[in-house]
Amino acid sequence: MALGAAYGHMGRLAEARTQFERAIELDPKLSQAYANLGNVQKLSGDIEGAMSSYRKAIALQPGIADGHYNLSTLQLDMGDLDEAQKSLELALLFRPNYAEAQNNLGDIKLRKGKIEEAVSHFRQALVWNPDLPQAQANLVLALYRLGLYVEGEEVAKKALEARPDDTVVLMNQAMGLISQGKGEAAEAIYRGLIERFPESVEPLVNLGSVLQMERRYDEAADVFRQALTLRGVNAALCLAGLANLRLAQEQPSLAVKELQHAVMLESRHAGMLANLGWAFVQSGDVALGIENIRRATELAPKLAELRSNLVFAAHYDANLTPAQRRKVANDWNESFGDPEDVLPPMPMRTLSENNDRLRIGMVSSDFRTHSVAQCLAPLLQHYDRKRLEITLYSTSGQEDEVTKRFRSQVDMFRQVAPLAPIDLANRIRRDGMDILIDLSWHTGGNKLSMFALRPAPIQVGWLGFFADTGLDAIPFRLSDDIMDPPIESTEKDAGAAHVVYLPSVLCFEPPVDVPEIKPLPALRRHAITFASISRFNRASAATLDAWAQILESVPDSRLIVFSSVDERDTGTFERIRRLFALREIGEERLDIRPRLKLPAFLAALNEEVDVVLDTFPYPGGVSTLHALWMGVPTLTLAGTSSYERAGASIMTHAGMPDFVTNDVKAYVARAVRLATEIDKLAELRDTMRSRLRQSPLFDGAAFARGFEDAVTRLWQVEFDKYIEEARAKSAQQDATD
Repeated sequence: MALGAAYGHMGRLAEARTQFERAIELDPKLSQAYANLGNVQKLSGDIEGAMSSYRKAIALQPGIADGHYNLSTLQLDMGDLDEAQKSLELALLFRPNYAEAQNNLGDIKLRKGKIEEAVSHFRQALVWNPDLPQAQANLVLALYRLGLYVEGEEVAKKALEARPDDTVVLMNQAMGLISQGKGEAAEAIYRGLIERFPESVEPLVNLGSVLQMERRYDEAADVFRQALTLRGVNAALCLAGLANLRLAQEQPSLAVKELQHAVMLESRHAGMLANLGWAFVQSGDVALGIENIRRATELAPKLAELRSNLVFAAHYDANLTPAQRRKVANDWNESFGDPEDVLPPMPMRTLSENNDRLRIGMVSSDFRTHSVAQCLAPLLQHYDRKRLEITLYSTSGQEDEVTKRFRSQVDMFRQVAPLAPIDLANRIRRDGMDILIDLSWHTGGNKLSMFALRPAPIQVGWLGFFADTGLDAIPFRLSDDIMDPPIESTEKDAGAAHVVYLPSVLCFEPPVDVPEIKPLPALRRHAITFASISRFNRASAATLDAWAQILESVPDSRLIVFSSVDERDTGTFERIRRLFALREIGEERLDIRPRLKLPAFLAALNEEVDVVLDTFPYPGGVSTLHALWMGVPTLTLAGTSSYERAGASIMTHAGMPDFVTNDVKAYVARAVRLATEIDKLAELRDTMRSRLRQSPLFDGAAFARGFEDAVTRLWQVEFDKYIEEARAKSAQQDATD
């Protein structure tokens, strides 16, 4: 045994192994010899042999803490978190002051999203070994993920005083700063690490991500390219980083190329496959995109975010029926809607008539310059604080001037970006929300896994997308009677969310400092100009066929395509031209424009466009509202699903129901007829803005009253049910007694 240990310290592993095996021959019940043999086998790469030796040591001496600990390290390496957790719990049973075991158990809890438990283990590790570097670094990360930034900074400061070059602590500190929206401070840390460790890849990749978050895209691209030159770099991850930049810059075909190269290098990387799929969807190749996302979900069936990507992508596919799209959403619920972490039912509280306000929580990653924020702003500006108490839970580290304004308008604003689902759910339960509203649906940054834990007694979907989430845990959805015409309950799809009706599904805050509406361009041009203003990947084959019929039927008309694609993405523009060429639409009838900044886009609508032609089945939303504010109506086609009727809702509530059609034939006929109604269009344009100000779409005060009434009615109905059920249970218990 002693000779084997000596050889081991000298790095002569083969000779050490021989001595430990000889010791076992002499005394087959010597547990420590098996443990030492396992250590040598592990260092030699004989993982199966090491696991066998550790198990034999434990069988001979169940209380050997090192054996349990060493076995757990192998189980962790193999990704078996549950078995590693069991081994560490046994190690701590026999040696409670085992600091390394406490730290590793905390790490497992951190990976499982049980961050409060993880913090407890890291603190315990530091009780027994105050200077354990791994525990300090992990505690910093865990505290940030709980939103305890001040405490996390104190731990980081103490660790860095002892070890100024502790890269793990520095990296975790930077991640915490990013969660707080402090990108500049995180950037400084990463640049310092790059200067000290120029061959290290991780600081470069993280710096690229920070620069992307700050929309410094060219700088970020240079950083990712620099990372690609380093020895031992994971080229696929760097290419994926470049592709994410392309998508952020609206360059989908360029993103596809980068991701195709990345997937060639890492063919079974689920995240990269999903990103490739989404890049295809953004470029317009929806079927191919969905195929790649499906492959990603098969590789990583436990990643809820990938399945959300599939749900979202399905709503771009014009070939799917509403029932098929609903099934994709319901499949998410089947897989993730019944989580392992079960919280006790959240009781409904009794409100007093004089003092209590209804507590409304809203969860989103878009409390910043974003279309969701534009539709939320009128409510936050006008809601009655005597009736409602609104808390915003921001799941994004990105903040801007809109975020600052929202902070000042609501009762409470919580930055919860780093929180795991279970910890966010517990935070919301402690805050005592009466109604919790999801504003993200299955879009990026959603917290549906948290909603599945049911942290509030009433949970509702709104704004993020006008469709059901599919979650049993979100049984209500805010809508209006155009998007969701009232139907008999017997006609409702099984599992469909119950609709809570607002005066209109949304209210819009128009941009400031926009020019007055100019006269109808057709009066000057003597011919009508149509436009497409939704993202072009929403233009289905049926949409393009309809546009071709319209242009063929209206001589001298033309179509401006506001593509939302960056001008550098020539591949996507070539694809758009090819799609029109296949329908024999000459380029002289087309004007395909790259993505424009909002002022330029609004100016173009004002000066050049007479009528917008909506896409279907996925219509425009905020873009339609922008067009209306510039005096341009949108001809839309109302489908059967709620999200297919967003355009119909907007145009009807704007007072223009005659711009809503119900099938392709009527859509084409109405567009052709509009070309003969130039005087009517001119009159409509002249009075547009004054009429809009009186509509529920732009009257923030009226919308806020309607919202308050709707959520109050919902709460009252559910509270009455709650009391009735409680009385029934009490009566049943009395009868049993």
